[in-house]
Amino acid sequence: MTNNEFQQQLLKISNDLVSFSCASEIFNAERLHLFNFSIDGLLNNSQKNLTQMERQQDTERRNVKVFRPIILENNQERGQDANKIINESLCSKVEAEKTQWNCKIEEEKSLKSESSLTTQPEREVEFEKFSKPNCITTLQHESEYGRTVFIKFSRQDQGFLTFYPSTTAQNEIRKAEIEEMMAVFEKNGLVTKRVTIKSSDVKNFPKMLGDYFANFLFKKYNISSVKKLFKDKSSCAKLSEYLSGTNKIEDIGVETLIRLFLEFIKELDVGDIEKSRIGNNTLRVCYKMMLSYLKSAVYALREWELEEKITSIHLEKFWPTLELCVKCKI
Repeated sequence: MTNNEFQQQLLKISNDLVSFSCASEIFNAERLHLFNFSIDGLLNNSQKNLTQMERQQDTERRNVKVFRPIILENNQERGQDANKIINESLCSKVEAEKTQWNCKIEEEKSLKSESSLTTQPEREVEFEKFSKPNCITTLQHESEYGRTVFIKFSRQDQGFLTFYPSTTAQNEIRKAEIEEMMAVFEKNGLVTKRVTIKSSDVKNFPKMLGDYFANFLFKKYNISSVKKLFKDKSSCAKLSEYLSGTNKIEDIGVETLIRLFLEFIKELDVGDIEKSRIGNNTLRVCYKMMLSYLKSAVYALREWELEEKITSIHLEKFWPTLELCVKCKI
């Protein structure tokens, strides 16, 4: 190979190297451009995605803000509807109860009117009987000065009688107490304490009752043996001893004495107390009340058809309520 050929070959190799280097530079530049372009694309896509997410979140927030008032409005409307329904149901229930109550009142009025037509006009007192099977029997009797109540439990001969004073009786007693206070005021010009009738103030009523009973037996049946027993010696305990059979009177059985005592109470006139030697007007009024209580109790026993069945009477007290313990034949 000549020198010229060798030089030409070297020149060709150098030219090829230059062209190769230029081509590699162009290729690298293109690769870098593509890489930058891809990075910019990713960044743009991420920004777009973030922008879309932010827009979506803003839209959701706006929807929530709009949706909540709608829910509140719907709940308020539902609450108003529920209140309306409840009020309507309550009103209807109240109206139904009023109607039912008015019907009951009308039925009671009709029953009372029918009973008033069927009862005898001369009988001024009412009689009621309430019975609970296998437990207790309760009898009630109304009178001017109060109510007589008799309760008796099943399978026993003993019952409990109580007379409860009415408002009329209490007004009579209160009037007498005020009159006594007025008398004190007129005498002294001053009232320092209230006048109230206590049991100790009327403790002599059984004594007066025993005196009248002894006089009744002597005058009507010529029985003089009771004078030494009852005259100036009577008390609730003393009378109860003979009316219950604890002590006995010669030739007079307990049941006979009870019949005589009930007859005596029925015939004793309240006006007889006005003729008595009781000086205090307040005590006189109280004695009249207690005798009226006794007479009402005896009348009730007769109405209940128990008068002839009584085997024992125990006088427990006369004031402020009358209380008797009565045994009857079963």
